[in-house]
Amino acid sequence: MCNVINCCPFVSLYFREVPDEVYRSLDAIGEGEKWWEAVELQKLILAHNDIESLREDLKNLSLLSVLNLSNNKLVHLPAAIGELPMLKSLDLSQNSIVDIPEVIGSATSLVK
Repeated sequence: MCNVINCCPFVSLYFREVPDEVYRSLDAIGEGEKWWEAVELQKLILAHNDIESLREDLKNLSLLSVLNLSNNKLVHLPAAIGELPMLKSLDLSQNSIVDIPEVIGSATSLVK
């Protein structure tokens, strides 16, 4: 089951980029705190949108185990994806990715 704390399903909303809410501070977190240290986001589902790029800030989602970016308009991936220590499932199908950063190959927890 997904809730706002551990899973963000943004499916078929036709985003052109990852919503800022995924990256920036949440209102419930105290001033000066980094939201990614307080929120245990484990699943981020951004399938069937029009996302063209990802920010390096993605590496701050250290508990992320599932990242679904299928059916978007990605051409390049940030090396930050390879820095997600808990990432087990990465779905990049149906994109136009031309190169994959080498660091993604060192993501030892990645199984799918």
